[in-house]
Amino acid sequence: MNRKLLPETKEIVDNCRKYKMHDEVDWLWHSDYYDGPISGMMEIKATGQKVWAIWIDEADWVEQYGPGPNDCDRIVVRIYALYELTPKQQETEEYWHELFELCVGEHTSYDASGKPKADTPHYTQESFHFFYARQKKDHVDLDLRESKLIGWFEW
Repeated sequence: MNRKLLPETKEIVDNCRKYKMHDEVDWLWHSDYYDGPISGMMEIKATGQKVWAIWIDEADWVEQYGPGPNDCDRIVVRIYALYELTPKQQETEEYWHELFELCVGEHTSYDASGKPKADTPHYTQESFHFFYARQKKDHVDLDLRESKLIGWFEW
């Protein structure tokens, strides 16, 4: 999903509910990753509802531990938007994730405590190639313009 097609970060933060990571939402799996999840399926703990998360921005978080200007820790916090998928979108994303786990591995999934699952190598070179050939041929990127923006969170 092209970030430019989504609302601006300020609009999302100002107009949508903020969820707390681990207290209110947790990752089920990520479908894209670069130094942390870029997008993937999450669960709202109170309702069990599955929602799609996409990294939309980042912000610096600074913790000062001394008087000097360099006496601090700087951490980049990612800001994610949460979308309620249509039933068809959810079905499609779950299909591709299940096929990925079957053919490639479980290393993109998270357990009930929010930690990445240990990958159990049960796939073969053939199943690995099958998945990526099938994905290249049949996968259509998720278009969140059809989905309802319901909130955001920082991680």
